[in-house]
Amino acid sequence: LSTELIDILKFISNQKVLGKNVTFKDIGHHFNITAPTTQKRIQSLEEKGLIKINKQGRNKILELTNSANMFISQ
Repeated sequence: LSTELIDILKFISNQKVLGKNVTFKDIGHHFNITAPTTQKRIQSLEEKGLIKINKQGRNKILELTNSANMFISQ
């Protein structure tokens, strides 16, 4: 995985610890990347089975899978 993708996984993990849900927009704002770039990176992580996308109304909430949690804890 690239460092950008690893940083996204760590960001999602840290926000979950704080009890916050992470959306596409949160990723874009935090890493100062455009919406299309955010979407490509999230899609890449989803294809690798590292995150799940849950729709809540108009928002897409990102959650780490067990594989991602194990990857981060290494």
